[in-house]
Amino acid sequence: MDKENTLRLAALLHDIGKFWQGSGEPHDSRYNHLTPEDYGKHGAHAKWSASFVVNYLPEEFQNCESLVSYHHNSKNRDLNLKIIALADWLSSGERRGLEEGEGKGEREKTPLISIFSRIDIGKGRSSSEYSEYRYYYPVKKLELNRDVIFPKPLEDLKRESGPGAEDWLKGAYKCLWNEFVDEVKEIKTIRDFDAYFNTLYHLLQKYTWCVPSAVWRSKPDVPLFDHLKTACAIASCLYKSNVEEEYLDNVMNGLEKRRRGNLSECEEALNEAKFLLIGGDISGIQKFIYAITSKGAAKGLRGRSFYLELLSESIAKYILRELSLPFTNLLYCGGGHFYILAPGVVEADLNAIRKRIAEILLEIHKGELYLVLEWLPLSANDFQNEKFGIKWGEIGDKIALGKKRKFTEILEMPGMHEKIFGPIDRGGTRCEICGSEEGVREEEGRMVCSFCKSLEVLAKDIARANYWIETWKEGIKIREEERGCWKDALSKFGVEYEFKENIEIETLKKEDPEHEHIFVYKLNDTNFTDVISGCTGTDMEVPISFGFKFLVKNTPYNTSGEIKDFGQMADDSAGIKRWAVLRADVDDLGMIFLGGLGEDRTISRISNLSFMLSLFFRGWIERICEGEGYKGKIYAIYSGGDDLFIVGSWDRMPEIGKRIYEDFRVFTCRNPNITSSTGITIAPSKKYPLSQAADTAGEALDKSKSLKKEDSTPIEKDGITFLGMPVKWYEFSGEITNLKANLEKLLKAGGVSRAILQKLYEIYDEYKRESAKHGEALAKYDDRYGRWRWLLAYVIARTKVSKENEPLLRETEKLIRKNIEYLPIAVRWVEFLTRKEQGEKNG
Repeated sequence: MDKENTLRLAALLHDIGKFWQGSGEPHDSRYNHLTPEDYGKHGAHAKWSASFVVNYLPEEFQNCESLVSYHHNSKNRDLNLKIIALADWLSSGERRGLEEGEGKGEREKTPLISIFSRIDIGKGRSSSEYSEYRYYYPVKKLELNRDVIFPKPLEDLKRESGPGAEDWLKGAYKCLWNEFVDEVKEIKTIRDFDAYFNTLYHLLQKYTWCVPSAVWRSKPDVPLFDHLKTACAIASCLYKSNVEEEYLDNVMNGLEKRRRGNLSECEEALNEAKFLLIGGDISGIQKFIYAITSKGAAKGLRGRSFYLELLSESIAKYILRELSLPFTNLLYCGGGHFYILAPGVVEADLNAIRKRIAEILLEIHKGELYLVLEWLPLSANDFQNEKFGIKWGEIGDKIALGKKRKFTEILEMPGMHEKIFGPIDRGGTRCEICGSEEGVREEEGRMVCSFCKSLEVLAKDIARANYWIETWKEGIKIREEERGCWKDALSKFGVEYEFKENIEIETLKKEDPEHEHIFVYKLNDTNFTDVISGCTGTDMEVPISFGFKFLVKNTPYNTSGEIKDFGQMADDSAGIKRWAVLRADVDDLGMIFLGGLGEDRTISRISNLSFMLSLFFRGWIERICEGEGYKGKIYAIYSGGDDLFIVGSWDRMPEIGKRIYEDFRVFTCRNPNITSSTGITIAPSKKYPLSQAADTAGEALDKSKSLKKEDSTPIEKDGITFLGMPVKWYEFSGEITNLKANLEKLLKAGGVSRAILQKLYEIYDEYKRESAKHGEALAKYDDRYGRWRWLLAYVIARTKVSKENEPLLRETEKLIRKNIEYLPIAVRWVEFLTRKEQGEKNG
């Protein structure tokens, strides 16, 4: 194993001993003789880390042991050890201002606190002040299970561990550690370093996502995985930068002196820009996905949005390969954007890469899609306390500006001006879905281009896939029938994708030996090592890495096995036959990242916050969509990053919106600083344009975000807009939903006709007239302006129900009086649910 790979592996494993320590088990006896003078102050866990290396890694990868053993005592040792030590310090910038080290036994008492517990943007109480918002994760391997990924109060975790379980956390660590090493043994047969490194990376994510990196004071909120990942990324950058010992010594001395309150003569080294924070964002997504006709659009809609995810990931990995950086340096990728940590010396390379990407995208998409690629210099100082979060915000601002300068990097190149500003259309036959004139042919009674047709196939493939197979190779040869398809487009970045229900091991073994690397990801299932034994023998021609990914792929099918079109989804609705669009996203996301963690906006916390949001939107949303009542009626077009877009039968939308909101609140510790808003729009006809419905749902989402507190300041958001009326989520999911349910029960019980709905509309109109004259408060509460209340009492008195349903009627009257301003939501909701279409009879 060469020096660079040794360094990478050591950085990835330097603190793995903390995980083992939690189990209470001893380290390997060969390290018994080491003392603090050997492993350094607070470095005892290194004995367990080294034990892991010599006991569980393949022999050919064990030469990282000395770097792991002494990463807390790097003085007078070699350059790579100092790189590991500094990377550890910079990754754990949150710890350098505090006394590092853990009290004996603390790890066996304190689980990982949810990063969401700590968010505070001034919208309510945070966990730093109130313990009821402190939620913790169980020590369990990562999987899409509510009992695993939803945090709980500490007392609940203790209670669930069993009565009288004093060493409950130690027992959980022991169990998890044993499962971890069992799986590490299974990958020991992987001989290629990159394949082993990448596969181990995913095992570390699976098992150390819930292990605190440090347990001290009140902030055990950084998962060990995020610390290991970012330490490895930083170490890789330092190595690629060819840093000298003098720089490393000056930075570490400077950080030590500053920690002790001394002004440092090493400020120059601390401020030296040795890193780059790269940000990429695809521009044109909204138009690409939604500005298509509704004719046959449903068949390829998920494929269209998923293509953008693949495009973003392909470009991010293309940049990593061009810069020879490992997987760990991709800090985040999702929602059409990505962030990469790179060495400062690659800036010239990035300019060339940016031009190449712009040329490819212009060739493929004729200017419809563009990648904004920007970067910022980072110094060692920028990893301290809140500074990394500030840089994260600055790169976002730079990307926003970049969107106004599309293709300027290639504008002066020969022939580019005409390609960018010249006419695209030639007056030929157009695709009926996207309007393109490229590769259009008649199929199934419609004119469709090869690209749109391929996206329809992609949508089917991912819906049924259990495995995501990714092949890297420079100059991938596309089959003739795939020319002009999505695979052709992504091959320009040296990557090819396939989506399979099952792994064909023998086929993988015989892959083209010219392929550089194959990745096999199991979808929505972290138990991925079960396929490794058949794929890692010495006869493998191409290195194969294994891992897992989360992906929302829920798709409704008709009886012919085809993806339902919008009309079929409308026909599945109760009441009126309509389809609808639901859009939702996290409120104040920018503020959460920029200021939500106060002075603790370190690289590891930003990394964790990004992953946990992605875990909900890419993982848990899939679990919700495949649940009873939604499967077959919901089409999850996109869900990732911090937002989602769903199409489906209209009657399912308020239900699934409520379920998503309530789960999100629990997932984020019920912290009032982290909320989400939702907009739902019902298409007025089955053939209504998707683009129009998407816009209207976007406007509904904006209405939800304009909801204010009673004193009108500041904007509070946290709402839903349904049937044109914005309302706070707690009101909608509570009494408004109860009122709708009561009215529905009364109509279904018999004796009450739908005419009552019209009378309730008239009562609301009377309330609005009084509100316009005297204000909402007087109209609602002052009897002098309450004619609507007398009308309501009259209508209720004239409504005849069985004795059994009299309490229900009285409760309904109370709910109307209390929620008169939202009465049209409940009434129209019931009206739509109970309306019969042509050929049916109303009850």
